[in-house]
Amino acid sequence: MKSLSLRLKEICNLAKSSKRVADVGCDHGKVLGYLVDNCNPEYVIASDISAPSVEKAKKLLQKQNKVKFDVRVGNGFSTLTNKDKLDTIIIAGMGGLEIINILSNCNINVPKLILQPQNNVVKLRRYLNQQNYSILNDFVIREKHIFYTILEVERGNQKLTELQLKYGVNVNNPNKQLLEYLDFIKFEYEKRLNLVSELQKEELINEINEIDSVKKGKEN
Repeated sequence: MKSLSLRLKEICNLAKSSKRVADVGCDHGKVLGYLVDNCNPEYVIASDISAPSVEKAKKLLQKQNKVKFDVRVGNGFSTLTNKDKLDTIIIAGMGGLEIINILSNCNINVPKLILQPQNNVVKLRRYLNQQNYSILNDFVIREKHIFYTILEVERGNQKLTELQLKYGVNVNNPNKQLLEYLDFIKFEYEKRLNLVSELQKEELINEINEIDSVKKGKEN
């Protein structure tokens, strides 16, 4: 199959040792297809609310003919059961609020989750933190001038600070990619300074100063 985007490759890298994997919102099944070709899972489930997308995933997995699989049409976790004995569930390419809705209507024992929200990342982190999920990995990648956040999550008690909720669990030790992301956010705030009310301007300045403080801590 064709090479994956960097975003999808990073998702697959987190799932490379998984044996029983479901992709909820699988689209055309490219993530599962890559895992089947490169990571030797035992069983995969392609699930999506779109029947045409599931059909394309089915054709891809049939063509590979390397692993036992199932395809299911439905919303969120409604297609999954505990009998599937999954060790990893992937939810990628959806809005953060949509991911929250899926997790809020969970009907199974949750194994490891690999989440890639397109927006509302802070709200998703806050939800996970309040609902006794632990974020094992939390990182940013940049692809074609777009920043993506990818989270690896499992059940467990974890208390995050406000800074960690806003910028990621590794904000106290940011890597190059996170620093670039912070620069991007700061630049966006600075562009808005002359377009907002005085109260909003004060809030933006506080956000900018907070980012500068995070970066200064890294430099020190």
